[in-house]
Amino acid sequence: MATLLLHETCSEYRTLESVGICSVILPDEFTQGALKAYPPPPMASFGACIRAARQSSFHIQKTGARMRTFSPRPDNQRPLELARAVKRDVSLPPRQTFNCLVLPDNNATNIEKFYLMHEFTTDILRLQIAKNEVGETIRSSEPFRRVHEKGDLYERRRASSILNTTFAQAMCSGGARLLQIDPNELAFTFRHTSEPTALGMELIVFDTAPGGAGYCDQLYDDLHMWFKEAERVLQCELNCGDSCCSCLRSYENQAIHSSLDRTFVLDGLRKFNEQNWNYREAVGVA
Repeated sequence: MATLLLHETCSEYRTLESVGICSVILPDEFTQGALKAYPPPPMASFGACIRAARQSSFHIQKTGARMRTFSPRPDNQRPLELARAVKRDVSLPPRQTFNCLVLPDNNATNIEKFYLMHEFTTDILRLQIAKNEVGETIRSSEPFRRVHEKGDLYERRRASSILNTTFAQAMCSGGARLLQIDPNELAFTFRHTSEPTALGMELIVFDTAPGGAGYCDQLYDDLHMWFKEAERVLQCELNCGDSCCSCLRSYENQAIHSSLDRTFVLDGLRKFNEQNWNYREAVGVA
């Protein structure tokens, strides 16, 4: 079994026999020339410290890039364990066998580890919060600062992860409310970037529909209201503790329920919205 993985240089695809616990197959049609012909859209500035760019499924398809979702995630410590086997199908001619993967029994010794992956093109929206005085307000909620300033290294990293995940989920939930669509139509991931950011990473929101549905385009055109709606999501009409089904939780995102805490983001996002949008919105290359 194989999975697809984008080469870390993002300049080419390579075919590899095996990388760690995953077999990797990368198509070779993606070249540096494609990136030159269809360079990524430049980041535009909004307010004091928001940088954003939208990228359509058309552009992604032309460059050969893909969105990839894994189950479980490659960093998960419990991958899917299967064993290779030779089986006979009664629907096939007598004595004809085929190779397959099966769930191993207790005595199996040929267990291999796999990560399932779904690959598709769609519309995406890239968001960066600049690391400046206004941008840092997004990390100013007292519950977050209390843990981040007094906790040990593990607690500080855990607090930052919870803040980032909560903010991202609030943006997706707020975007769905703003556009009056099903919350499952939007999802998020993070990407490391060389640019200094308040969150330490770049947030990528994407349409879950293959080919894109235009939702990220609409959100890009109304960033101010989108951020305000994310703030309203965090206010929670039930005034819950960390999160609940009225604000951030859903059946589909239950894997991250333990990483959601609206108190880590609410006050900071409120201050951020008050300060960032007092600046005149202007579009330009960051």
